[in-house]
Amino acid sequence: MEAIRKQATKLREQVAKQQQHFQRDIVRGVEGYIVTGTKQVEIGTKLSEDSRKYGTENTCTTGSTLSKVALGYSRARAQIEKERENLLKLMGTQVAEPIRAMVVGSALEDARHLAQRYDRVRQEAEAQVEAERTYHQRVLEILDQLEGEVIHGYQAESDVELTLAVGDYVVVRKVTNNGWAEGECKGKAGWFPFEYVERRERVLASKVAEVF
Repeated sequence: MEAIRKQATKLREQVAKQQQHFQRDIVRGVEGYIVTGTKQVEIGTKLSEDSRKYGTENTCTTGSTLSKVALGYSRARAQIEKERENLLKLMGTQVAEPIRAMVVGSALEDARHLAQRYDRVRQEAEAQVEAERTYHQRVLEILDQLEGEVIHGYQAESDVELTLAVGDYVVVRKVTNNGWAEGECKGKAGWFPFEYVERRERVLASKVAEVF
């Protein structure tokens, strides 16, 4: 009986050591992820700041459109880096720190709770990846938006509609099944009859500036 108890104790100690080694590996992996992610946040934040400076300091008429794009990108990039920073903090407080505490000497049962917690964090991390993928997809959609020339003038009849004059250029952002479209012209956004606009594959730079 004594021999069995000694064997059980030895086996328990071996399992505990293996558990601690595994936990240390996880901690090192998470900490490495946080360090790398933090560096990416710094680079992204610097890029956002440089884009913002370009957008605010460039006053050339021909560059006004590019300046607006730079400002829009700056805001979007800053939001993404903020979300990434929040994710890294979450990984540190809810993954790395609890595991580090377990390495000191926690019960094996705690590993099951940790696994559940880590699974939740993994799901949040996947959601973050999906959010960034959606962002980049949205950027591509914006770059591919329809630009059109107004062929029939339209007088807005409400605050949500857009007044258009023949020859104006419009960025069409949304088209509904009832023949109405939502877009932007000369810095104003609103709805208008889609049939009043004719698509243009290429728009002169001077006309694009008028859109914004």
